[in-house]
Amino acid sequence: MASVVRDGDGRHRVEFYWVDGGRRRVRLGRSSKTIAQNFASHVHQIVAHTSAGMALPPAEQTWLAKLSDTYFNRLASQLDWPTRHEFTLKLLLDVAVERRTGIEPSSLRKLRQTANKLRDYFGEDRSIKTIDCAAMDKWVDELASTQNLAEGSIRGHCANAKQIFRVAVTMKWLDDSPASHLVGGTTPRVDIAYVSRDDVRKVIAHLADTELRVRLAMCRFAGCRVDSEPTTIPWTNVDWERRQILAFSKKTKRFLNKRYRPLIIDDDLMPILREAFLKRDSDDATICGYGTLNGWHKDLINAAIEAAGLKRWPALFQSLRSSYDTEMRGLLPEYAVDRITGHSAAVARKHYNQILPPDVVEAAIKPFARAAVDHSVDRKRAG
Repeated sequence: MASVVRDGDGRHRVEFYWVDGGRRRVRLGRSSKTIAQNFASHVHQIVAHTSAGMALPPAEQTWLAKLSDTYFNRLASQLDWPTRHEFTLKLLLDVAVERRTGIEPSSLRKLRQTANKLRDYFGEDRSIKTIDCAAMDKWVDELASTQNLAEGSIRGHCANAKQIFRVAVTMKWLDDSPASHLVGGTTPRVDIAYVSRDDVRKVIAHLADTELRVRLAMCRFAGCRVDSEPTTIPWTNVDWERRQILAFSKKTKRFLNKRYRPLIIDDDLMPILREAFLKRDSDDATICGYGTLNGWHKDLINAAIEAAGLKRWPALFQSLRSSYDTEMRGLLPEYAVDRITGHSAAVARKHYNQILPPDVVEAAIKPFARAAVDHSVDRKRAG
């Protein structure tokens, strides 16, 4: 514990034991008792974390950054620090990534992947104050040229880098983020296809596995996220009378009003869902128990697609969810579809509504086809 000692002439000093067991002191001069106690409190935290081999808490790192050169140098001489403390990339990654809480394991894994790429390129001892926008641009070029990453992967790393350096700005370690100008975010798939309800019915008819039948049906006939949602919905969340399923949305659970969303049980989904309900282990069981589908499950589905006499469509499940979204936006008000599908119209336009259903194409052709016929008849009469 660091303690404050007041000399007879009104000067204060802070005394503490360092990790080597030696007694150390920092003279503060003619400072107030409040300042001296605040100084001692931070020193206590620094000694405690250093003794335990732990990284300094953000509060102590920020305090050290704001400390005047005079006080810092006096403290550094007692802590055996050779130079003034600099915020290194290692410290930033420790605070922004490794000690991050309240984040999904998958998101943390992706953050760590970006952290490793920053560490490999810049070196963990690099001062973050020496990393500017030009340096970050070169890092992005390195990802594209040397590591041959796809555009979507690069955008993902850019989004994570922006998040990491935003912590440095929030903690007042940097005035501006060198990654703020990078273009992050997801890129829409270009290989999504429209899959009709009739085609999905044919495929389901050739599937013997009840759970896979439910997976396909819930994805195409209810817009379900295939891996994250069916495995978290208990049968108690199925309202047969109102024909709705209350689905916990893992992807949007951080938003208060988007933790749950209603899935509609239409006439295509109802019999398949009933079949699975009758085969359930218990009422507390979830609708689907497989978890994340693996290659063997997808091979069974692909075999059923071929048995139905159809060609395999790209983006197996995303195409089904996209087809449902596109279909619903032609039938229901936009606000209702947003609530049912769990994403906004803007997201739908970017990722899902890049395809044209056959009936929409036919509807666009018919009036002009009729007009062309009428024009041809008029020309013949005129001739």
